[in-house]
Amino acid sequence: MDLFARVVVGVDGTAFGFEALRQALTLSPSGGAVRAVTAVDTGIAVHAGFDMSHVVGQLEEEADRVRAMTAEIMGSRPNRTTEVVRGDAKSVLRHVCVEHDATLLALGGRSSSRFLGMLAGETASTLL
Repeated sequence: MDLFARVVVGVDGTAFGFEALRQALTLSPSGGAVRAVTAVDTGIAVHAGFDMSHVVGQLEEEADRVRAMTAEIMGSRPNRTTEVVRGDAKSVLRHVCVEHDATLLALGGRSSSRFLGMLAGETASTLL
C-alpha cells in the first residue's frame, strides 16, 4: 500500500497549512486521492453575545476564502477535492480520515515542541 494513496490535508488558511497541501500534492502518486479539509468551528461565536450571527458569518466567509485558495492550488487535477466542514478541527479531521480511509494526514507544522503543543491543545500534537 502506498503511504500517499489517500491523503487528508487540514488547511487552516495559514502558510503552514498551504505548504502541507503543496507537499501532499507533490507526494501523492498519479491516481492517488488528496482531500483538503477546512474545519470551521462556529461554536466559538457564542462568546460574541449579540454579535454571534455576525461572527458566524465572518467565520464562514473566511472558511470559504480558504477553500477557494485551496482549490486554486489544487488546480484541475483528478481525485483532488476540497471542502469546508463544520466542527472543531480535531473532531472533523478524525472523522474525515476514517470516512476517507486515509493513509496519511497532512497538517502544517508549528515551531513549538510536541510537548508544548499537547499542553496548548494544538491540532497536530493532539492528533499525533
